[in-house]
Amino acid sequence: MTGEYPYIGGRSGLKLTPEHYALVKRTALYLKTRLPSHFEVDDLQQSGIEGLLQAADSFDEKKGIPFDQFARTRIKGAMLDEVRRLSQSTRSEEHTSELQSPDHLVCR
Repeated sequence: MTGEYPYIGGRSGLKLTPEHYALVKRTALYLKTRLPSHFEVDDLQQSGIEGLLQAADSFDEKKGIPFDQFARTRIKGAMLDEVRRLSQSTRSEEHTSELQSPDHLVCR
């Protein structure tokens, strides 16, 4: 075994290594310290892996940007998108539960 993960990026033919996946984990741990406690590191890592795969598919070395820098941006962006999505669904659920609560029917 060469220590490489089986995924090979689309156009670039880039092989993802354990270091690329470690970048996802580091980014997730970094963001977790800045988020409310209900966000899970595993959820952040999952969305980060999706960002890494998207980065590998769309990476173009002709643009002169190192892959790690390009991937870091895509990984963090995917994680923040997930945070926004989860935050929106949490707000929607809270609003719905408030409307369904009998407390809002009390006339004063």
